[in-house]
Amino acid sequence: MVLDFLFRGLPVGYFEEPACPRNGGRYRYVQYRGPGHYEMGRALADGPVRCSFRDDHAVVEFIVTSIPEYGVVQIDQVFPCADGPLDPAKSDGLVHEIWRDADGLAMCCLAGPAGDGARGACGAGADLVHVFAARTHFEAMSIYNAYLQREPYSTSEPWDFELYPESWRAEQSSTEASWREMHARRLATRKSEPMRRGYP
Repeated sequence: MVLDFLFRGLPVGYFEEPACPRNGGRYRYVQYRGPGHYEMGRALADGPVRCSFRDDHAVVEFIVTSIPEYGVVQIDQVFPCADGPLDPAKSDGLVHEIWRDADGLAMCCLAGPAGDGARGACGAGADLVHVFAARTHFEAMSIYNAYLQREPYSTSEPWDFELYPESWRAEQSSTEASWREMHARRLATRKSEPMRRGYP
């Protein structure tokens, strides 16, 4: 049985191993010639990405941190299964930012008004280094740790796995034009093609 995996809904390739990935590690895969593999490769240049595959009736998502060699994908963490199809309105989650202050310390916060306090605490000399989307605190911290090349995030708190409230989504969406513009401007000072990389 061929087990396809996807990036942003686009087919990337299929795993060669007969068993589905359930833990972090290196897995061999056969890439498809198409936009899915290309877009995943572009996004990986900016940091870890979230991919998924379907196992029977469940959707399994995982973090890819690199392609260390041809035909091999490095998986950092595999998320718990979600039964049934993902709600398209919630599949990407809320947009998060990773900032690095003048002392080299990193922090993660939500884009928009919810992250104003954290961004202010970073100081005027802080750099925006990465933007990503996550649906839960567990997922956000997993991507954050993977970006910083730390150990996989772990937790015993049930709320860590709960979807972010709809009120948070509404608040973030209400100022989207403003923070999208800020992301494009701040990231443009770091690289030549930043505008869409790392976005949901």
